[in-house]
Amino acid sequence: MTELLATAATAASLESTTRDTLLRGRVTVFQPTRGYRFSLDPVLLSGFVSQPYGRFVDLGAGCGVLSFLLLARDSRAIATAVEIQPGLAELASQGALENGITSRFTLVPGDFLAWAGSQSRCAFDLVASNPPFYQVDGGHISPVRQRALAHHEIALALTDWTAASARLLTPQG
Repeated sequence: MTELLATAATAASLESTTRDTLLRGRVTVFQPTRGYRFSLDPVLLSGFVSQPYGRFVDLGAGCGVLSFLLLARDSRAIATAVEIQPGLAELASQGALENGITSRFTLVPGDFLAWAGSQSRCAFDLVASNPPFYQVDGGHISPVRQRALAHHEIALALTDWTAASARLLTPQG
């Protein structure tokens, strides 16, 4: 019964999403029809990071686009994606299934700082992120909560984000 309910919930969440592809169809991403939709930023970011990626963490993963792009470019990379918004985390989970990368993709739904504090120091070769970098008092905050959390420092200040990220990196990371 629980499995049937989970399948129904997934089907309902996918009804209000789009299925988009990147890298000439090699990567599939599910994202909300309304609310936060990824921009060109994670696509550009994935092109700036040098391979091999090793074991990496994607902080504020959203629907998983950055992780999926990096995993598509490096078949030996292993991703941990952390996302605080349950709806976006669910879409990242569905995207991992669709892309056939579940053996190399771990989703951590929840608060990044709480998760990062429970991790060993120097646990990752790469920390990749497209964080919310607008301060709460800077600029227009979207009335759509998904967008507001993705763009403004509502849940976490950028300075805390970078300090916790640095703690996770190996000395060569």
